[in-house]
Amino acid sequence: MLDFEPPANLEEVNLSRNQIAKIEYCDRNPYLKSLLLDCNQISKIEGLEGNSGLKILSLSENKISTIENLDGLWI
Repeated sequence: MLDFEPPANLEEVNLSRNQIAKIEYCDRNPYLKSLLLDCNQISKIEGLEGNSGLKILSLSENKISTIENLDGLWI
């Protein structure tokens, strides 16, 4: 998904409409509060472990058939 190391204090990310197929590198940011990944090619919710500060997660219009792997999130 990201080909660079996100800044440590990143709070909001909007990567909608980018043909992203996999959620990666999002578990490395403890300050992340909002993650928008609408209209991509994501088929599985993964890579969000440890984001206890995440308040907004938007995955509409992806290829997700099962809601899973959200344990430990505020959502």
